[in-house]
Amino acid sequence: TGHLVFSTLHTNDAPGAITRLIDMGIEPFLMTSTIDAILAQRLVRTICKKCKKPYTPDPKVVKDIGLAKKDIEGIKFYKGKGCPECNHTGYHGRSSIAELLIMNDSLRELILKRSSTSMITTKARETGMGSLFEDGWEKVITGETTIEELARATTAVEEALPEEEKPHEEEKPATADLSAEAQRAKAETAEETAKPAEEKSKPEA
Repeated sequence: TGHLVFSTLHTNDAPGAITRLIDMGIEPFLMTSTIDAILAQRLVRTICKKCKKPYTPDPKVVKDIGLAKKDIEGIKFYKGKGCPECNHTGYHGRSSIAELLIMNDSLRELILKRSSTSMITTKARETGMGSLFEDGWEKVITGETTIEELARATTAVEEALPEEEKPHEEEKPATADLSAEAQRAKAETAEETAKPAEEKSKPEA
């Protein structure tokens, strides 16, 4: 009827909302004709201004979010020391980090084909969508929040790395997309399959 409707959905990122709706039984042609944009957001704590000071991040945290030492050279990082104003937490208040997917013809074509989240993400990035990580990183380097908060809020950092540092598909092990439980089950199945062959090869007494 032409009414503008806002709704919420729990997904990891903006492109993930597309595949979630398809999984829920929403027909792709309905989404392409009704969705204008999808906004994903998460909250990060902001550094207390009363006790804000420069510091050097833990190298492990930097590594855990997918960045190398050279990626943070020349950047001045801040954190809160802790004071009565922030109840000695180092943080005071919160701020959002966000990514905005704006629907376009290229994305509509992928949705109609029921393409994967990764394909939709790639196309959205090509047509101007920033990532949650990029927005959060901007808040880190401007001293609004800490790198630890960015690590807590999001681990989707692959898209922020230089192209030459991204893992290529052929370099990933075949089991990379399996959960730990699925990998164990696969290994157990392989062992069970191998047992009859081993028993058959044993000489008879």
